[in-house]
Amino acid sequence: MWTDRPWALAAILAFTLSLGIGPLALPLVALASGYDPVAIGFLTASAAISQFLFRLGLPWLLGRFPDRVLIAAACLLLSACYALLIITTVAPVFVLAQLCQGGGRALFWTASQTHAVRTPGTPVKMLAQVGVVGNLGTMMGPLLTGILAARSLDVALGLGVALGLVGFVLCARLTQLEPYVRRSRRGETRMWLRPGVDVACWSAFAAGGWRAMANSYVPVVLTNAGMAPTLIGVLLSAADLASTIVIWSMSRLPVERLRTALDVSLVVMAASLAILPFVADHTILAAVALIASGAGAGPLTILGAAVARTLVPPTDEGEALALVGTFRAGAMLVTPAAVAASLALLAVGPALAVAAIAIALPGTVLTLRHRS
Repeated sequence: MWTDRPWALAAILAFTLSLGIGPLALPLVALASGYDPVAIGFLTASAAISQFLFRLGLPWLLGRFPDRVLIAAACLLLSACYALLIITTVAPVFVLAQLCQGGGRALFWTASQTHAVRTPGTPVKMLAQVGVVGNLGTMMGPLLTGILAARSLDVALGLGVALGLVGFVLCARLTQLEPYVRRSRRGETRMWLRPGVDVACWSAFAAGGWRAMANSYVPVVLTNAGMAPTLIGVLLSAADLASTIVIWSMSRLPVERLRTALDVSLVVMAASLAILPFVADHTILAAVALIASGAGAGPLTILGAAVARTLVPPTDEGEALALVGTFRAGAMLVTPAAVAASLALLAVGPALAVAAIAIALPGTVLTLRHRS
């Protein structure tokens, strides 16, 4: 039984509510401060830099610190991100705030997943619980931001600070599990090259790419199409709601069907996100495309983590989950920077469409290769 589940889920909800404020608030703060779309892309990529670096160090951290300590640290980093931007939005501080956000994301998601899977139950069920509650937070965050931003962006940022601190306080009630015991891997195939684990990793890469676009260029594309911040917040929340419903429906999914669900989610995400820029002027069509992309992207990280976990022994689960997260963070680093660079040749909309196809290609190719 997951004895500290109420406290763990409450901490997850507080953190993800705070995290959900960022996808809409940070681009709006950047636009209001005079940053152009290219600068917004690189600011988003700066958050992914720290997330990626933290992810690389997570196997080491998980071997030395209880996961509840890492969750608490994540909450403090996210609060610091918003607090810095309330003070000033000059470029160096904006970058520092994004680095705090990225580090918090990395620590939180992997540590909360390792905390969950080290309890009785199937990995997909435990991870689905984390994913559902997490998505509720990221779903309601943009909605709250859209409402508050109509009055003041600083109020939205202040709420993000407060929610992060609530998550930090709740971490004191979590069970302190022992750090993982790391073992030597000499002579073994690298984990990310193992059949099945490779698809899981690249699927998480696609999910990270989608999240990076939702945090940066999706709001820009919709703003350029004339949508108000409140409506954009509603649409982003609707995408996360669709993701939550799909993840919940997969909590009882048999292990043998995980790979099929992963493949379908990958195709749905890529196709619908690629269509979005070309229907952004039509609210209903844009809503359908964005919601479908969320329904496809949301389960990718959960399913990828579940697939990777089922293919490794329990002693390796911490590293497997950290590895899946590293690929997700890598996409959040590479995708916005690649789109920003492509803006020299393409408009924002077509650049977003090309990125949607590109982030799904590796996972699709590996799936076809394993089936041939």
